[in-house]
Amino acid sequence: MDLRDYFAAKAITGKVGTVENARGIALDAYAIADAMMEARKA
Repeated sequence: MDLRDYFAAKAITGKVGTVENARGIALDAYAIADAMMEARKA
């Protein structure tokens, strides 16, 4: 697991109980992870 995967896992934690659109939630989690990775560069 790389850092991006770790961030995505943390971002998805609060949404797992409301899985209606699993793909959408996963895409959102990785979008948040990507933003976190960019913020680390700043």
